[in-house]
Amino acid sequence: MQIWYGLSNFDAEFGFNLVSPAPVWTVTKGTDSHVDFRNFGGLMEYPTVPPEDVDGKLWLSTTGFTAAGQTGSFVLELRKTNTP
Repeated sequence: MQIWYGLSNFDAEFGFNLVSPAPVWTVTKGTDSHVDFRNFGGLMEYPTVPPEDVDGKLWLSTTGFTAAGQTGSFVLELRKTNTP
């Protein structure tokens, strides 16, 4: 429903498990912010019923992340529902 984040020197991308995974939100290096998805139904909103290939698992992928001196933090407010 919401995300708060801060990244030092890498990008991060969120998506959902699908047969053909697709990213749904990108956060970029050197930024911190708060995004409220509640006004439009959440991070992933379906027009009617979720596709059959969605298992509800959220994934995170990074670009440019190495262990040497890079930090990032995420706080996610999530709500899982089986209704559209």
